[in-house]
Amino acid sequence: MPIRKTDDRSNESNSKYTKSKTTSKSENIDERFDDTTHNDNPYDDALQYLSKKIDDIIDETNIGTLASGSYAGDIKILKVASGSFSTRVTTNDAKTTSTFPAVTSTVKGVKGVVISDLTHTGTQLVIALTVNLSNGRQEFQSFSIAVD
Repeated sequence: MPIRKTDDRSNESNSKYTKSKTTSKSENIDERFDDTTHNDNPYDDALQYLSKKIDDIIDETNIGTLASGSYAGDIKILKVASGSFSTRVTTNDAKTTSTFPAVTSTVKGVKGVVISDLTHTGTQLVIALTVNLSNGRQEFQSFSIAVD
């Protein structure tokens, strides 16, 4: 579930926000965060700035959370196809190098996924993925599969 933004207090389900949802508190918070009206207090500018920065952080966090949640499906596909990795495990055991193919992605915000490392420990196949995001950042994920 994505994190709620600062102006979405009415939909908060956690009880620690109950006090902030009362009419008087909510009106006060809305007034302090509103940058379209005259500021009554000298600290209103700081509160408005912080509110916007917090919303930016929430947006980035929600994008990352939604994207990383989508990796679960990709990982399931890789686990189901683990039989096709048996030749790579044999190759790795023989200490030869292998070029890993890039995995294309239709997930919003993800440019591509590359298998960056494959290690056979004798009882497990450890797969490391490099996820290239559209914003230029990279995330690293790894998982293991038990092998006979």
